[in-house]
Amino acid sequence: MTQYTEMVEKRNEQLKEEAYARGVSGIEITINKPEGIHHFTTYYRNGSQIRSYKDKRKKDEVIIEGRF
Repeated sequence: MTQYTEMVEKRNEQLKEEAYARGVSGIEITINKPEGIHHFTTYYRNGSQIRSYKDKRKKDEVIIEGRF
């Protein structure tokens, strides 16, 4: 079974990189009571940005797509 150790190590490294890229790097909360705007923007390490609204009737919105 030692013939597959290189492939297993390579895949483990890829999984670690993907887990790091999916990590959250920042959160922005926007509250504007007069206009009724209340949403959260989540920034991920891979460059993606997702806006989610307090009102759950609105769907989450992908602002920028990440590379993974």
